Amino acid sequence: MVRGASQRASPRSGTHPLRASVNRDTVISRATRSANSEGYAAHRNSQRAFQKLQKNLPYEAIRWFGRSVALLTKDEYRDELVLALIGSSSAYEEAGLHWAARTYALAAASQELVPFRRTGSLQQVNPAPLSRLMVTELALGRVPYALAAHELAEIIRSNRTANPEQRKFASK
Repeated sequence: MVRGASQRASPRSGTHPLRASVNRDTVISRATRSANSEGYAAHRNSQRAFQKLQKNLPYEAIRWFGRSVALLTKDEYRDELVLALIGSSSAYEEAGLHWAARTYALAAASQELVPFRRTGSLQQVNPAPLSRLMVTELALGRVPYALAAHELAEIIRSNRTANPEQRKFASK
């Protein structure tokens, strides 16, 4: 190979608008494919972590959940992220690391409340992470905080089950 041959300028140094559009579409396609594969990999990691948790291997589960959480940082994976955080909390609690379990339960509850912060509606909020937070707070002996998490979970449950007629009656 001739030295410097790879550094020669291409005969098409100017870019045609159609060629730029094709290149942009290729880049977008690759990014989409990469994002989909990240989501798939995170889902598989979570599944593997839950399997480890069922086999009573909390430290292995923690490793797999950690890999999963690292891939689920995008907003479109929020539900899977919450699941992985709840699983991490369970794994840490099973390992006897209650404060770490609380941290992950709190992160899951925080992520679950994102739709409420955006829309002001509790209809899309799942109370399960708050129940998990209540359990971890009780394990730490923090009864007032456990009661607060329980109360918030009950508020969400009652709001989600109420139909418009029930809400109108309750507001009188």
